[in-house]
Amino acid sequence: MVAKVLLLVQQKADTESRRYQEFHTLDKCLDYILKLFEDKLRNQLQEKDNFTYDLSDLYEYLDDLPSIQCLIFSEDTRTFTPHDKNWVKSKLYAHLSNQVTEMAFDN
Repeated sequence: MVAKVLLLVQQKADTESRRYQEFHTLDKCLDYILKLFEDKLRNQLQEKDNFTYDLSDLYEYLDDLPSIQCLIFSEDTRTFTPHDKNWVKSKLYAHLSNQVTEMAFDN
């Protein structure tokens, strides 16, 4: 099965930090980006068991990355379409909004 989403991330100025990850859904890719961000927060706040953040913290993390892109596979053309950092931000916003809505309906 072909991956539907490729995530390309460069976490440091050093090009050796470039990595890619394959996902079968955009939601899984977005969850992974959130995990990268939360792991970085955990490392910075070692003495805290719990922490909170808001969207501006997430956006600042993304802005500080030298590069992040998603390549989305199209079944029709059998090609990947690249999407930039701003697209990633908008998808993360929608993803988190959906999670909040789902949590509200679960309660």
